[in-house]
Amino acid sequence: MLRLLSQNDTMGANSFKTKVQKLKEYMAYRKLPPSLQNSILYFHQCRWLDSQTQDERETLSLLPEPLQLEISFAVKQSAIQLVPILNEQPKLLQKRLCNMLTLQVYPPNSIIYSVGELGWEIYFIASGVVTIMLPTDLSELDSTGREHSEINRQKFQSIGLMLGRGNHVGESCLKSESGVRQESVVAKSKVEMYVLSEDDLNSICMFMEPSKRKALIQLLLTKNGNCWHTFEDVGKSKNADNTSKSDLDISMLAASGRERQISGNVASFPWSTPKCIGSVGASSRVMSVMSQRRLSGARLRAYTAVSQQNDM
Repeated sequence: MLRLLSQNDTMGANSFKTKVQKLKEYMAYRKLPPSLQNSILYFHQCRWLDSQTQDERETLSLLPEPLQLEISFAVKQSAIQLVPILNEQPKLLQKRLCNMLTLQVYPPNSIIYSVGELGWEIYFIASGVVTIMLPTDLSELDSTGREHSEINRQKFQSIGLMLGRGNHVGESCLKSESGVRQESVVAKSKVEMYVLSEDDLNSICMFMEPSKRKALIQLLLTKNGNCWHTFEDVGKSKNADNTSKSDLDISMLAASGRERQISGNVASFPWSTPKCIGSVGASSRVMSVMSQRRLSGARLRAYTAVSQQNDM
């Protein structure tokens, strides 16, 4: 009777136990390190408790695409609402994003990715806290990473080295030709992250107008949570098109109000040192530098000329 039940149970608890047992046998045969085995089992157990299915995408693939979008949106809408950049997008785009997002679970002190590794995914944090570690040896980076290492350091000076829900990491793959990671990300607690690959993002962007497509990519590259960290045009990404900078600035200003730069990280993480430009107690030097970065080249020259006239 047990054998008959196990043959008929392909999706239930018995099937999951059988899968875990086969997984343990495989890992023992391959002599995987115990820490790696524990991380793999932890992931499968968390996914089973969360969805009660072994492969959620396989289950949804049996349904027509409109139903897939609706179900994915119903399940992952709360994750979209945590990320201000995604929550500002049209509802249809949110549904397409939900259908592409894949949930990953990491135990405490596990490495999500390391500097120098190849990766083409963006990670949106749904729960937990991660810490960012910047490289001290730039030889681990590619030529593009070494060129932008200072910009990357300034970015994390603005948003902080501890990130939580609503933040995202790994977006540098959108402007990278090699996919080499520029920082390491480590889970400080149990972390749930929704992963979006660059290919999936490109397939979603195919349905968008060029100006809106570029604006979304620019937002991912210049804003994290509620905190702006870049005020200059970083449009030299692989996904950039011929949209004019003025159209891009208008769409970005309409989306979130660029002039009110107040970080949400300060309220979310009281244990971290306020480092965003909207933080209370920021030094005048940092405010001066960020104010200059906020100006384009033409506006900066005009601003300098007016200042000189006033001094005279």
